[in-house]
Amino acid sequence: MHLICLVAIMLMLILSLNLVQKTPGFWDGLEFYNSDDINNQLNFVTVEYGGATDADANLRMYDGGSFNRIEISNSTFRHGLGFGLIFSDDTLVDQFVNNISTGNALGSVQLPANIAGSLDAASDYTGNTVDLIHIVSSSTVTKNQTWPATNASYSLGSNYVNAGLAIEAGAVLEFRSGGLLEIAFTGTLSAIGTGDLPILFTGEQKSNGFWRGVQFYNSNHPDNILDYVTVEYGGGGSTTGSNIKLSTGGSPTQATIIHSILQHSSGWGIVLTSDAQINSDIATSNQFNDNPSGSILFP
Repeated sequence: MHLICLVAIMLMLILSLNLVQKTPGFWDGLEFYNSDDINNQLNFVTVEYGGATDADANLRMYDGGSFNRIEISNSTFRHGLGFGLIFSDDTLVDQFVNNISTGNALGSVQLPANIAGSLDAASDYTGNTVDLIHIVSSSTVTKNQTWPATNASYSLGSNYVNAGLAIEAGAVLEFRSGGLLEIAFTGTLSAIGTGDLPILFTGEQKSNGFWRGVQFYNSNHPDNILDYVTVEYGGGGSTTGSNIKLSTGGSPTQATIIHSILQHSSGWGIVLTSDAQINSDIATSNQFNDNPSGSILFP
């Protein structure tokens, strides 16, 4: 009888070991759902091999109309079938510091534009199948924030800025096919790089007109500054395609563009429409390369 019990115990141990496999997507992952609580904290935690479907992640903040809240520090999210982390629109990220997202099939992080400023430059977003921070298409910046210069590029679709957005020196923003960054009305864009750490706005594919470019629309604010910025491969989807366009719908638009490079567009380097105000000598203080229609289209 003792032998039978011993055999049974050994079988149970073998079954338990077989249920815990080191396989991406072996389990669904950790999910917070409509949990708006300051006690949601992950510190020195490893979450791995989650994301049972390729739309999921090791950690997913999912809302059904209510807020989620989280603090994440010193933690690792790895070997997921999808992303390391997914944040939904109504997520409040109180802290995100010194984390690692690596070995994930779809990338390190997927999140809406309004939460990207919650990430930190000290975290590691590399070692995934695709080393991109995926910004959800059609999402909008509605609160003032700064996007840090991380060790992975941001991947954007068509995204919109209706608040103050600053981009740190050295950051890289890669746009998916047909993507657009539109700064409108109360939105502002302050992208101030340096000679050693320029900021790059580019297409995920290096072909003229791959994405639509940066557009300022009725944004009449002195905080619209591009300094030591390269904008390239834009101008798709427009007869006056350009890397940068200042357009108006009856209200003025203004920007300062200096020490920057505008290149490889489908048409112009910069297009200005009526009521557009440039607070710099764009023709002499910037560099224009490979813009088939010319450097600047004035109204």
